[in-house]
Amino acid sequence: MYQYFPNKDSILLTLALAHLDEGTAVVRAGLTRVADGPVRLTEWLPVVVEGFTRLHADEPRLHRVLFEESPRPPELLDRFRLAEQEAVTAVAGLLRRDPDLDLPDPERTARIVVAVVESLVHRLVGQGGGEAEELTGEITTVVTGYLHAAARRRPVTDPPTLPHHRGPTAYNG
Repeated sequence: MYQYFPNKDSILLTLALAHLDEGTAVVRAGLTRVADGPVRLTEWLPVVVEGFTRLHADEPRLHRVLFEESPRPPELLDRFRLAEQEAVTAVAGLLRRDPDLDLPDPERTARIVVAVVESLVHRLVGQGGGEAEELTGEITTVVTGYLHAAARRRPVTDPPTLPHHRGPTAYNG
């Protein structure tokens, strides 16, 4: 094998890039199944979460070696960022098309959604967190709750009024 790869790290990099490309393709394929025009959260979020979950559940040990135990050269980190930005752009577009969600900043919300899904999938799938189907449902529930709360939240320019507290504090004795 070393006639094709100069060392073990180059083999791991090739495998990690292939895995990342596969993951991007899975999520992209799931999102292309979502219809054009208005689209509700219940139509696209489970597709995205299920794609991420299935990908990581198929080869959990390989995934752990590739992304937790091997070096992360700049080329791999650049591809991660590119794949993440593609996912954020796609999710932001879906958030804007959802007639039930009126979000103050769909781009920021999309970054949070992608980070939460990615983090929970990486943390739970293949590490004794439960079956992939159950985890898909749990992660979808978490993100759905966040999105509904974010849609109800007032813009940052109009912060909520906090009740005035009278009494001793650590600052005024």
